[in-house]
Amino acid sequence: MRSLADYIEEQIKNMLKEAEDNVIQLQRRMLADRFGCVPSQINYVLKTRFTPEKGYVVDSQRGGHGFIRIVKVDVYVGRTLADYVDKAIGYGIDPERAKEIISMLAREGYISLRERFLLEHAFGIIWELINMLDVDDKEGVFARQVSRLLTPFVKGEVRGDSDDMSDMSSERGYHSYNEDSQW
Repeated sequence: MRSLADYIEEQIKNMLKEAEDNVIQLQRRMLADRFGCVPSQINYVLKTRFTPEKGYVVDSQRGGHGFIRIVKVDVYVGRTLADYVDKAIGYGIDPERAKEIISMLAREGYISLRERFLLEHAFGIIWELINMLDVDDKEGVFARQVSRLLTPFVKGEVRGDSDDMSDMSSERGYHSYNEDSQW
């Protein structure tokens, strides 16, 4: 059974699909009445489901004539993808935020679905290992590892639409193993 938050999210996304310019403007109270919930439930959905990392900008004005404007945007307009991901990771990140970033990369076609699942799994393992360490800044350590794993994708060294690794070279820091290799 789906939650009310899932249903509200789905309905708002449907409204955005129907909007010609990827912009809708609504009233919080109207939405709450439509879905039979309190306005704070609408706030929760907007804050957790319509974030910049997921490709949305939410602008709101409270009061009697208040409104909510939701815009579906290209998440890195005006910046390179690497700049966007670097800023999103920052100096500290938790696994949930890292998952949002790689979901966006998959949605935008920068990584394949397979790469997304592999990265999610790798991030889970890394987070578990970091939690075993005696370090104060776990999210900072995790951010550095996430950044290292995502760099080849966001700098255009690897594209999600191909499994061809023939262009990968040791010049970019990738090494293949053979019997004579030194690890």
